[in-house]
Amino acid sequence: MDTTLLRVATVVHYLLLLVSQAVLSTCPQGIVGKCICNDYPIGIYVKCKYADANIEDIIRSVAKLRIQRLTVTDASWPKLGRLPRASIRSLHLISCGITSIEQNAFAELAEELEELVLSNNSLTGIPLLGSLPRLLSLNLNNNLLTDIPEGSLEGAGNLRHLRAERNKICALSRNALNESKGTLELLDLSDNCLSRIPAQNLRNCIRLMYVDLSDNKITEIANFEVMNLPMLKELRVNNNQLTSISSMAFMNVPQLQYLYLKNNMLESIESSRLFQVFKQLEVLDLSHNRLTKIPSSKELSNIRQIRLDSNRITRIETLAFSSNSRLQLINLQNNRISTISRNSFDALEQLSILLLANNSIKTLDRGMLDGMKSLKQINLRNNSLNELSNATFASVPLLTTLDLGHNALRKIEKNVFAPLKKLFWLDLSSNHLSSFEKGTFNHRIANILLDGNPLHCDEKMDWLVEYLVLNQVRTFLPYQREVVCTTPKKYAGVRLKDLMIKKANETIQAVNAHLQPNTVGHGLLNNLLPTGMGSLFQGIQPPPRANPLAGVPVVGAITESIPSLRNLPGLNFIPKVEGERAQEVHRLNDAIEQLSAPLIRLSTGGQPLPSDIEQIIKSIPNLVVNVPGVGNVDITKLPPPVIAHVLRGGQIPGIPKETMDKIVREFMQRMHAAAEAANNGHPLPDESRYLPPLEKLPQELVTGFISGQTLPYLNNEQMAAITEYYTARLPLAIANNLNGSGANAPSSGGLPTSFGIPPQLIEMLKLLPQGYDISKIPKEVMESVGRGEIPNFNLLPPDLQQHFVANSQRLFSSFSNKPNITVDDILKSLPKFERPERPTFSPYDLNEINSELTHTEADAEKQIRMQYYTAILLGLIGATSLAVLSLLCVYMRRKRLATREAAVDEDSLMNPWQLPPPRASSSPKETIIHPPFINENSTPSRRNVSRLSQQQHI
Repeated sequence: MDTTLLRVATVVHYLLLLVSQAVLSTCPQGIVGKCICNDYPIGIYVKCKYADANIEDIIRSVAKLRIQRLTVTDASWPKLGRLPRASIRSLHLISCGITSIEQNAFAELAEELEELVLSNNSLTGIPLLGSLPRLLSLNLNNNLLTDIPEGSLEGAGNLRHLRAERNKICALSRNALNESKGTLELLDLSDNCLSRIPAQNLRNCIRLMYVDLSDNKITEIANFEVMNLPMLKELRVNNNQLTSISSMAFMNVPQLQYLYLKNNMLESIESSRLFQVFKQLEVLDLSHNRLTKIPSSKELSNIRQIRLDSNRITRIETLAFSSNSRLQLINLQNNRISTISRNSFDALEQLSILLLANNSIKTLDRGMLDGMKSLKQINLRNNSLNELSNATFASVPLLTTLDLGHNALRKIEKNVFAPLKKLFWLDLSSNHLSSFEKGTFNHRIANILLDGNPLHCDEKMDWLVEYLVLNQVRTFLPYQREVVCTTPKKYAGVRLKDLMIKKANETIQAVNAHLQPNTVGHGLLNNLLPTGMGSLFQGIQPPPRANPLAGVPVVGAITESIPSLRNLPGLNFIPKVEGERAQEVHRLNDAIEQLSAPLIRLSTGGQPLPSDIEQIIKSIPNLVVNVPGVGNVDITKLPPPVIAHVLRGGQIPGIPKETMDKIVREFMQRMHAAAEAANNGHPLPDESRYLPPLEKLPQELVTGFISGQTLPYLNNEQMAAITEYYTARLPLAIANNLNGSGANAPSSGGLPTSFGIPPQLIEMLKLLPQGYDISKIPKEVMESVGRGEIPNFNLLPPDLQQHFVANSQRLFSSFSNKPNITVDDILKSLPKFERPERPTFSPYDLNEINSELTHTEADAEKQIRMQYYTAILLGLIGATSLAVLSLLCVYMRRKRLATREAAVDEDSLMNPWQLPPPRASSSPKETIIHPPFINENSTPSRRNVSRLSQQQHI
């Protein structure tokens, strides 16, 4: 009986959960305040702009909802009072003119509120928030705050992110942030007026990971000012007035990975001591300072990027970065570098980007670029380079992008770019190049920018124009001027593009001229022979030569029909197909020759014959099947009855049986390949061409899938892949066909609405979300559906389980009329849902504007530890309770015994004759008994005296 009641209670719990979700998860009608409600999969978002109602009325209108985020912007509420009760996870009150907030204004939202944004208002102090135990993020950007007073965040015991940028905070109280030092992870105090690092407030923030102090007035980082921050990953002190950083400014920051110090006034850094503590540092940004030499970075063994652009560095010393083998980017742009020492970049095997633009480099000697075998991009723009030697880029063969624009190059050696076989972008614009030696460019370079050079377009440049045409090279960008010739005079001002067009036309004309029939020999022969004799020799032809291009696809067929094309230069170098594919090439060439032979004869003036027309018609199907890329005939374009006829081995009139068999065989193989790829999660781009929708397949073919029949030219393993593909999509097709129709209504496409599947399970399939990927459903569930059984819902993906929870009422009703189904069977099949421990936000990124939050792995570990600690504490409390109960029992027992003894004593006082008799050895004097608390001199009553006398006598 108890078990039945428990099961019924479980069913009722599910139904109540469904009802509560239905009530709390739908946008209501008529929200006040010009608000828009959006019901997204992750929750309900309400946004109000230019609200004409107060915030209290807005919150009351959505009080019955579970709001993911309520955003109100551009309102006018100078004073914010106590807000009514609601379930809001994230509250944004932006640009609402708020100047003051009543104490405990958000107390009624404390149960759910995790994020509070009060940016772009006029707050002069942090409001007393009261108890907000779930608050994780507080945003006070762009207000009028001057301090974060001590205890102002006391009620937010779990606060992790505090943002107060663009305020007027020039100093923090001594004990500010003390209440949040154990939980704070992000602190943004950028764009204020701080004159020094708030060391006292930052020290011992054991979970702090991101600190932004940019855009302040900090002049130095003194010793021990960044100290005891074991989790710190990123520190930004950009756009300040830093002139010095003490050698011991950083202590106990083992996890620091990103240090940004750009746009300050640093002239030098004591790097030998300063960098010793940065064992995990990956990015060091010292750009836009006043450094005159590259700081030593030998202690930074894990560094990935060094940014030193826009300084006053004059040279790169030998082995300047040799200890930084993991470097991937070096930025030295906008400096005054004139000298690069040999082996300056030695041992940088992972370096991929080197930026040296806007310096004063004059030469690139051999060895200057050694040690960077993985270098992909190098920027030498706007330097003073005047010549490049053959060995300049020999040590960087993987280079893809090379910018040499705006230099003083006058000559480029012939083999300078020969080692750069992967070069894609070459910028030679705005130099002094007038000509290029033939062979300067050996490999195709897609982009060669030549704008701003005084090109001399004589015959020595013909090879370059030809190279640009054949390789389709781009020579200027859309925003640049077109490349023009400067000399000689006849080509002055002529666009290089026009020369390229002219060269292309000349090439086409030369090819056409070579294809004209040679009639000179025939004319000479007719002139030498007597009249009428020349015609006798017109039919005399030399024996045909074997076609040397017969093994080349397409070309072999064309040259067989037009032998004069065999003499075109370069055709002999086309590789011939050999081996297994030679037979395919032979069939392709035969098909092309069958079609082209009558067409060529007709185009040369021959009379059309009935056999020619018949040959053309017969050759078309064979040609279509054999042409690569065209031969993939799509039989799904045929009507379903015709597809069934073809797959049964039938023929289509006009198509030879051999050709039809080839079409079906190749289509089946591609069908299997597409199904296999789709089952593995990597569908082909043209999947629908070989795997048509179920409604386009014949009904007998779909039934064959279910019954296990095979298709022609497929083995059992290949057929299993196709069956798995269509079986996974069969329920959705059935559900789609049933939408808006009865359970037995036929589909529009001829797809049967039922293949022996019970109507209750068909109704279940209609519960699937629209467009849901059926392949996510396990095979066991689909097999249970096919057998007409109740599937195990615990095997379904979590998102589908949640969907069934939202539709449980319809899910239960689908089993209501099914015989032999008990409540126990339904409960066993239902998924077990667990409520999340608590909602979280997406991770915070300093580079993004959004304020979403997330729980990190450390949070999860802390949660587990808290669970352990809670269990231990509860155990101790239980043990203590048992001990107290035990002591209480002992005490009560003793008290009860003492009470009983006292009762005996009292009874003895009232009846002294009930006392035990004296021992035999006692003297008569010892037998006299004095009851306690009785005075010997008092006179006893007559009755008691007589009894005492009798006792003494005895």
